[in-house]
Parts: sequence; structure tokens; C-alpha cells
Amino acid sequence: MFRWLFRIFFLLVLILIGLVLGRNWIGARLLRGELERVTGLPCAVGSVDLRLSSSLVNACAISIYNSPYSCRTPMALGIRSLSIRYDPWALLRGRFYLPMVDVDIASVNCVRSPEGPTNLRSLHDRLLSGDGSIASLEVREFSTRVETARYVDESRGTARVQTIARREKRTHHTLHGEDALLKAAASVLVQVQAADPFEAPAVPPPKLAPSASKAKPSKAGH
Repeated sequence: MFRWLFRIFFLLVLILIGLVLGRNWIGARLLRGELERVTGLPCAVGSVDLRLSSSLVNACAISIYNSPYSCRTPMALGIRSLSIRYDPWALLRGRFYLPMVDVDIASVNCVRSPEGPTNLRSLHDRLLSGDGSIASLEVREFSTRVETARYVDESRGTARVQTIARREKRTHHTLHGEDALLKAAASVLVQVQAADPFEAPAVPPPKLAPSASKAKPSKAGH
């Protein structure tokens, strides 16, 4: 009996050691799966560094790809780094509380295809649809930065491309509610799409000035 208990204990120790040593590999795959679930798009994660002592997760080289059925431009978002600070005691109580989420976006491709709206608009609608919501998630501080926005117009046969260096400072938000993080991410996409140079703005019709050729009727002299 004691021999079986010792074997079970030894197996549990090996599993725990494997989880600790392979936590970054496991974290990268969990993060990729969560991003694909939330965005509905194929994603790739370069590396993940899970620091247990400081309750911090750092992910680098994250790519979110466009659907190949909607546009020819492969990349949608290139995220240089994603930093998440979590509360381990809240996790033990089944609550996802993140004191800090910081996203450094190196590049965004806003693609206008002949079939419909831009890829950012489709992703925006997906984030706000509730399909990718995360239950019991709270974020105290959410900060973002977008370095470069690339606008591609594929709606006229030959793609027109214009790149704009935004060089934005980090913007900080305090979020409340389960879907607040998704709504904040969606607002970033709206800001990028609003600067689309290929989107024709609605121009009101010009006001017609009174014709100068029409002279006012002169009063009859007495």
C-alpha cells in the first residue's frame, strides 16, 4: 500500500515539475487558442514568458491574420508585445482579475475588400457580438499603443496602399464589466479605421450663392 502511495506521489511531483518547466510553451498555446476564439481569426504567438514570482505574463510577436476568404492581404494585426498582470488569489476563487493589460501594436492593416466592409469593421463587430466574451473578467488598467497603420483598398481591382506612422502615446483606460476589455479593444479598431484615407467622406452639397447677374429691380423715380 505504501509503495503505491509513493508511486502516485512521485508521479504528481513529476507532473508538477513538467508544468513549471513547460509553462511558457503551454501558455503560448493557451493564448493562441483564446485569441482565435475571441477574434474568430487564425493567430500565431511567438513566445510567452510566464513569471510566477511577479504574477506577470509577457507575450511577444503576436500575429492575427485576416480570413483568406475575405481579402488578399494576409496580416490584420502585428502585436509587438502583450503584458498581462494577474491576481493569483482571485484565480483561486474562480475570478479573473487583471490589474494591468498593456498592448503594443506594431502595425495594423485596414483592408477594404470588394465583398463588404473592412476587415477591422468585421473584427470590431465580432468583438462586440459577445461570442468571444470572457466570463468574470475584470481589468483595472488597459493601455494601448499603435505605431503604424497601413490602409489597403482592394475594392477596385488593383490594391491601393497608404501607410501612416501614427506614433501614438499610450492611452490608458479603467475598465469595468465582463465585456469592457473587448469593447476597449474594439474602440482602438474604430480609431484606426476612422483615419482610412480611401474612405470618401460625406460632403454636403454646396450652398448656391445668389446670382450676381440678377440685378435688384430699381424703384421708379418720381
